[in-house]
Amino acid sequence: MNRKIIPLILIGLLVFSTLALANTSISTSTSSLTLSNTNNMGSFLVSNDGTDEVELSYDPSLTIEQNGNIATFNLESNDSSILSGGSQAQIDVEFTGNTQDFSFGTHSVSSTITATNTSENTLTSTQDVDLRFESTFCDSGSAGGSISLDIDVENEDGHDDQWRLLDNVIIEVDVENDGSQNLDDVVVEIGLFDSQGNDFSDDLDFNDDDDEKRDLGDIDDGDEERMVFNFRVPADFDDGNYKLAVKAYSDDDGESNQCTDRSTDLSNNFYEEIEIERESDDENFIVIENLVYPTDNVLCGESFTIDMDVFNIGDEGDENQIKVELYNNELDLYMENIIREDLEEGDDAHVSFTVDLSQGLENKYYQFKLKTYYNYRSSSDHYRTESEETWTVPVSISNCVSNSLLTGNAFLTASLDSDVLPGEELLVSSSITNQDSELKTFILEAANYDSWAELRSITPTLVTLEAGETKSIDFVFKISEETEGLQSFTMQARNALDNSLAEEIEIEVKVAEKEKGLFGKLFEGKDGNLIWLIGAINVILILLIIMVATRLSRK
Repeated sequence: MNRKIIPLILIGLLVFSTLALANTSISTSTSSLTLSNTNNMGSFLVSNDGTDEVELSYDPSLTIEQNGNIATFNLESNDSSILSGGSQAQIDVEFTGNTQDFSFGTHSVSSTITATNTSENTLTSTQDVDLRFESTFCDSGSAGGSISLDIDVENEDGHDDQWRLLDNVIIEVDVENDGSQNLDDVVVEIGLFDSQGNDFSDDLDFNDDDDEKRDLGDIDDGDEERMVFNFRVPADFDDGNYKLAVKAYSDDDGESNQCTDRSTDLSNNFYEEIEIERESDDENFIVIENLVYPTDNVLCGESFTIDMDVFNIGDEGDENQIKVELYNNELDLYMENIIREDLEEGDDAHVSFTVDLSQGLENKYYQFKLKTYYNYRSSSDHYRTESEETWTVPVSISNCVSNSLLTGNAFLTASLDSDVLPGEELLVSSSITNQDSELKTFILEAANYDSWAELRSITPTLVTLEAGETKSIDFVFKISEETEGLQSFTMQARNALDNSLAEEIEIEVKVAEKEKGLFGKLFEGKDGNLIWLIGAINVILILLIIMVATRLSRK
């Protein structure tokens, strides 16, 4: 062996043995430290787990910034930064800032503790400690300490922490007053926050008139009250990960003074992780929501409209064509509406049907059915998927008469108020008689009155009469201010089935002239009034002349 190489080998062995004997290793008493507005001081220990002496170093100030708001963790230690083997040092942490200035959730920054071997400064060991603060649901964080919460989340259609679009969810919140004083005006509120801290709870479809914020009332000390939230996840809700939060506070004391938003029933103490998913069953991809239809009776012979929104809640992309079908087998009714635009995941389209009702139906509720068809193939003009669900629209139909009873003959009579004046109401009392041999239905109308009056009402407008039966009908008109003299209108009775005319009569109305002053009457030139006026004036003039002449003669 070359003699020059031997010294180099010996030096290398010496360096290797020195490094092998060096032992640099540290650990911390915790991997994370959570502080808050009210609990803003904390600490953790750093241990030298090796045998060699090390020197500790770390960043003394770490900040978190969001939308111009800053929170700071300040680190310092009263212990020496030089640690011999097996010794420890305590690092104190102070939090400054307002947690509630930040979006809902946990905010953190990592503090790296570095230990450097004092005898061999190329040897280091590091340990990370996660420094955190929580921005919770209470406006100023939990305060007061008198309220405790028991929370139960139940998804009636699936997993409690995994919700699908259109799932029905019930949240029961038991609020207990643990304090020694009564709590007045207690409010319970739920929140559903996305990853950015935005609250989407007001987008949920609650099953009653209330919403995500409700008044519970007063709770005596030691008592407990329950609030129940019942809602459905709407079809247009964005899928993803959310945080469900609950808080209860006294509106009388003020939320900043008495509020809690924590419960051991929640997976993260102040929120529950919720995953909202899209529908994976292809038979439930296309659904109907927001149905609007008549809740009052619809009359036979009229029409009504059914409006709806059609949503794609599936997880497999868009649908290029969708058919919505409306049918009622009892009425032999079939209608369809084609959505030809692409309906991508989360998209919706509005669909409307107008249903015309004929006469001759039964007076009852009719159930109109809706289904959706999709997964369209243009090559075969075929929809490969039919919705599993059938949506039902109940509509009450009334004033219906059998077809055989709707046409017939009628007899009309009328009488009216005397001394009808311009600008006043005119009541025409009439009657209608069924001159047929069986039950008939008639529609009452008025015509040819527009030039002198306004029709205010016909009561009733539809009458059903047994053979020979008579009923009263009232027509009310408002006479225009300018109307005078003889006027007329036509009273009509039509058959309800085909609107054919069963009877009509013309009614004459004499509208009195407006009251006039004395001179107006005299100058009308009627009945010799003007002549009598002239004569009276002449007599008066003659008398005046005689009186003047008599006085002059005496002088």
